[in-house]
Amino acid sequence: ILYIPTTTMIKPYLLVGTLILAITITAATQNYPKTFPGHKKGNPSAPILFQMVSDYQCPYSKATWPIIKKVLEKYEGKIYFIMHIFPIWSHRQAWDVAKGVAIIEKHSKNMDYFDIVDYMFDHQPDYLNYAFRNKTEIDLYNLLAGYAHDLVNLDRSTFLKEITEQDAFDAVNTEMHYGLNIGASGTPQFYINGFKSDEDSYTTLEQWSKIFDSLLED
Repeated sequence: ILYIPTTTMIKPYLLVGTLILAITITAATQNYPKTFPGHKKGNPSAPILFQMVSDYQCPYSKATWPIIKKVLEKYEGKIYFIMHIFPIWSHRQAWDVAKGVAIIEKHSKNMDYFDIVDYMFDHQPDYLNYAFRNKTEIDLYNLLAGYAHDLVNLDRSTFLKEITEQDAFDAVNTEMHYGLNIGASGTPQFYINGFKSDEDSYTTLEQWSKIFDSLLED
């Protein structure tokens, strides 16, 4: 499976990666999801819909996440937030990491999904490309199985079975298709009330506040 590269990569890679990805996705069959994709936080009736396209292996997504949490805290009740996971092809572990998180979330019972996000970003150095330079897929599966045990007390054998099954693939594939549908081309990317935002991982709390305050003015 191929993914769109980050916006920091040079344009030839972006164009070639996008073209190959488009061909791959067109050839694949995507069933309609039963519910709107993404991981949701807040009141669906809030005046602002704020969406973030993210990747657990993306350092820029990790860097901006503490700021986004402050935004959500500041505008609680006024923002409906949805995170969409969009594995980037140049992040070689990203697809399997996303599958692993889908399994953890499935078994999480009452655990908040965004606590899982915190954990994954905290442990990001464990599965960056350089960390897996001389490691295998099995090494990654075992690492993720350890995360699953830590977070939701899931036994290793169950995790290793489920990460090879269709349900885990479908969970990530649905989110990636949604990202493509809204024009995502890297991570993090943001959408405000359905429109792509120019803001990025360098946007400060003050800059986000200026945007949202203007939208909330009478």
